[in-house]
Amino acid sequence: MEKGQQSIRGGIQDVLCPFTDWYCTQGADDTPSHMGSEANDIIGERSGIRYPYYAPVDVRCVNINRTYAFVWWQSIEKVRLADGSIDYVTFLCGHDNVINCYVGQSIKQGVKIGNMGNAGKATGVHCHIEVGRGKQDDWFPNEDGVYCIPNQMKLEDAFFMDNTNIIRGVAEWKYLKDVKVKNQKVLNLSPEADSWRVYPLDKAPVVGNECGVLAPSQFDGLSYTILDYARPNIAIIKTKDFGKVQIYIGNDVLDMFTITDTAIYQLVN
Repeated sequence: MEKGQQSIRGGIQDVLCPFTDWYCTQGADDTPSHMGSEANDIIGERSGIRYPYYAPVDVRCVNINRTYAFVWWQSIEKVRLADGSIDYVTFLCGHDNVINCYVGQSIKQGVKIGNMGNAGKATGVHCHIEVGRGKQDDWFPNEDGVYCIPNQMKLEDAFFMDNTNIIRGVAEWKYLKDVKVKNQKVLNLSPEADSWRVYPLDKAPVVGNECGVLAPSQFDGLSYTILDYARPNIAIIKTKDFGKVQIYIGNDVLDMFTITDTAIYQLVN
């Protein structure tokens, strides 16, 4: 992935590969430190460079082991993996020389979460990466005595490789186009809602940045096709008066809208 890259389809974030370059120096189940593990060691295009890597989805730091320089990052919501499944997922990243995150910190998809390094028990600058399905916050020795995250996944089943330059690492890599998303849903705004702010695509969807107001109560409710999501709880719709806009549909207004396969109210095209 590239810095700042995001992907959300059907209201669910896609798990993007955290690296701009993928050069695998030690693969899964490789001796000595990856035996029985799906871990990979990744460097960038040039060896010895502490390249940055980015949050594959919106993540929260749930554990740090500073002795071995490992950080556990857990997805905040359920996400779409490259094998097409939707679940919570945890990323274990190792060997950053400067761990300046903290447990409980949240970071958005596409924002830097660390740099490759050689801290802890490491030979050469790289990032040790493992992926565990579900919510994980610890590691345990496997049958070979290697500490690793539980419920490990093959990395080709986890990451979409869009905008990652694969230099070395043969696998059945997946891209966003390889995993189709179900048909678009419809956002139905209740007739109980007198007004609903909408926001331009190039501005943060916060009060003061609105470009217009919808009035569902005046039309006995309104329905819009959801074109995409800017991020979880922020849908993109096309309105008659304001064109394509962002609209907030968070849990705190859940009783004022529904998302369905077909329109409940007047469909605005």
